[in-house]
Amino acid sequence: MNKYFRIPFANVPTTPTYTVWFASWSQERPVVEPGTQPPFVIGVTTEDKLPPGATLLAEGGAKDPPPPPPLGAEGSSEYQKAFGVWLYSTKGE
Repeated sequence: MNKYFRIPFANVPTTPTYTVWFASWSQERPVVEPGTQPPFVIGVTTEDKLPPGATLLAEGGAKDPPPPPPLGAEGSSEYQKAFGVWLYSTKGE
């Protein structure tokens, strides 16, 4: 079963063994300029254990869902609720 999680940018390895989407919803790791904020990162894995520093958002979903919804100004708890709705809407639940 897919496990979707948020993870700090600094915890994402250069070549992760799981799929990640950065704030632009690209799977290509961006270059973070000194003094700028790192992007928001969402990952997905089928492994039982999440990567270090990851926080579970939801489980389930289609095999190849579209990139997750963007982070809004509401904050991470509201994002987690919206994420669950998004995941359910991919019809993989």
